[in-house]
Amino acid sequence: MSQPRRSIGPVIAYMLTLLGLILGGIWLWNAVHGTLAPHGGQAVPATLPQAATTPAGGEDIGTAERQQLNDVLRRHPAGATH
Repeated sequence: MSQPRRSIGPVIAYMLTLLGLILGGIWLWNAVHGTLAPHGGQAVPATLPQAATTPAGGEDIGTAERQQLNDVLRRHPAGATH
């Protein structure tokens, strides 16, 4: 007499659960580490508070340094921790 066939239902349920966990993890990663843009698809320009633009010691920063700082702040939104 032959062995009864194993049901494939639990295997499919396991694979769907695993897929859901992977997709949920990707979504969560993007939600935490992604940048938030408005629905129009255009990024909101980052504005620096006055205290952040004045370096300690009263030294002036150049245009290139200010642009680099703006680029960094656009890539890392306020409140993001690393």
